[in-house]
Amino acid sequence: METHQHSPDSSSEECTVLEAPPGKNTCPHHAGKVAELLCSACQCLLCEDCMSDHEGHPKVALSQALEQHRSSLQERLGVAQNRLPQILDALSFVKEILQQLTNQRTSIEEDIQSSFEDLHKQLDVRKSVLLMELEVTYGLKQKVLQAQVDSLVRGEGDVTAACAQTEDTLAGEACGANLQAERELGEKLAELASIGLPCQPEENDQLDLVMETDGLRKSIHNLGTIVTTSAVASQSEAMGIGLEQCIVGHPASVTIVTRDKSGGACKSGNAILSAEVFTPDGSIVDGEIVDHKNGTYEFVYTVPKEGNFSLALRLYDQHIKGSPFKLTVSRVSPSTTTGAKRRGKSPGQKKKGSKRASSALGTPRRKTQNPIEDDLIFRIGERFLWTGKCSVHCLHLPSNWKAHHQVR
Repeated sequence: METHQHSPDSSSEECTVLEAPPGKNTCPHHAGKVAELLCSACQCLLCEDCMSDHEGHPKVALSQALEQHRSSLQERLGVAQNRLPQILDALSFVKEILQQLTNQRTSIEEDIQSSFEDLHKQLDVRKSVLLMELEVTYGLKQKVLQAQVDSLVRGEGDVTAACAQTEDTLAGEACGANLQAERELGEKLAELASIGLPCQPEENDQLDLVMETDGLRKSIHNLGTIVTTSAVASQSEAMGIGLEQCIVGHPASVTIVTRDKSGGACKSGNAILSAEVFTPDGSIVDGEIVDHKNGTYEFVYTVPKEGNFSLALRLYDQHIKGSPFKLTVSRVSPSTTTGAKRRGKSPGQKKKGSKRASSALGTPRRKTQNPIEDDLIFRIGERFLWTGKCSVHCLHLPSNWKAHHQVR
């Protein structure tokens, strides 16, 4: 029980600790002092001893300042938390695009490998065909020439043998017993001398290869292109009369300008762009997209009937600025109707500048009159009192001429 009894001093100290616990509402400049105010100008806590240093500064109760701060902090927390779903959606979408980009890279890499493997196979096949064609052509020509060589070799052997036998006979003594043999030998020599041997080549040695590789090398050098753009839908925009008014049965045109993330215009084409015109009943009107290959595209479409239509322009499956657009389709162009009304009133109106105001001769020109911009007509007149007739001569002078005249 004694442990729970406290002296008055200890009780007073305990109350002081409860009044100003460490780190809570404590004046940062005076230890043990409780801050009850907040200087709005300096944004610091104030106790009684600090008041003289902040005299004239706007002050607010610390409890009120803390409440306002907490309220503001809570509001900002709500704003930040409300932003989280948008950030998470954007993160998910960008990750999806990154994954699609990676998949595209893998697919294109496989296509490149497959295409060049096919080219290798075709080159190997062509190589085999050329080698086979070479062997066949060589074999045909070689067969002809080899047969001719064999024939000439046999003829040469027969003639050489007959000549050697004849020379041996002539070297011996002539006698009647050898007459028949010599006669047969002479007939054989005569036959060999007149035999038709193929002494002219029956084939030639031409075997050439025409390999036109320059064009192929150039084609291989330029084979394949990686196509891409830096266009993003959030910066790309559309313009043109096709967004303002459409007339039934008349083609309407919309120009799409693709831009990168910084808003700079893209200079190349081949972007994946889609366009759909939705009718009031939900059907889709066909159109044509023309790629100008300079970062701009043109969508041309024709609507079949009146009504409120909508145009969706997507770049890489994302709506561009302002898409979908609201379209109003009419039978006749408003400008055409207005023009017709104006033309209907125009015959009753005087054309501006169609007539020139006449002025008396010798009368100075008023400043309000329009000067004659074309050739100056300089009139010289002579009046004959006895005939009552007047002859007028017209002289056309340039507009920069100035003439002062007086008719008497």
